[in-house]
Amino acid sequence: SGLICGNFTQLCHNATGADWFRMKNLGSDWSPWRPMEAVSEWESIPGVTVLVQYHAQGSASFMVGDCMSLESSCVTSYHESMNIFGDFNNWGMVETSIGRMMKLKHFTW
Repeated sequence: SGLICGNFTQLCHNATGADWFRMKNLGSDWSPWRPMEAVSEWESIPGVTVLVQYHAQGSASFMVGDCMSLESSCVTSYHESMNIFGDFNNWGMVETSIGRMMKLKHFTW
């Protein structure tokens, strides 16, 4: 999506109408809300999704993500992993790969 830029040290935003934003690397906490800017300093981790939430038009429901590794892009997601639980895997109480979901494309498991 082009969000990660500046050799993993910046985020290049394309969020027309946004007044505020916050960001995070997947698995860490959100940054504080900041006034909108075209480019922001941010230390991205190769292979880890970066999520940015924008506040625009009175709503904070605008979210984008990006993921890049050193060699290529990677699949973006809101979660590090996802699992399905049921009788077939004792509702997740047994350590097994049965029920582990696989990322298919951006935000799709």
